[in-house]
Amino acid sequence: MTLAYWCVLIAIFMPYLGTATAKFLGPGYGPRANQDPRAFLGTLEGWRKRANSAQLNGFEVTPAFAAAVIIAHQAGGAEQALLDQLAVAFIVSRALYFICYL
Repeated sequence: MTLAYWCVLIAIFMPYLGTATAKFLGPGYGPRANQDPRAFLGTLEGWRKRANSAQLNGFEVTPAFAAAVIIAHQAGGAEQALLDQLAVAFIVSRALYFICYL
């Protein structure tokens, strides 16, 4: 498995960092919050609301990234080192995006 494919796996799990930040790092979260999680997330404010928004954005962008990596591997027009570097750059940019968005 190439480094670019590992980056796809990492990108799939990265939005859950926003989930954990929005739910668990502040007051008000408990077992009852999971009875209606959308209503709970709608009540969040400040950095916790931004963490939820970053999570949603991560879920939106990950399929396009995965498709790009798979197509780039199948097309074979670029060297593997370049694909790996671009994939790592994407993961780093997503991590920086999350930090800056908060």
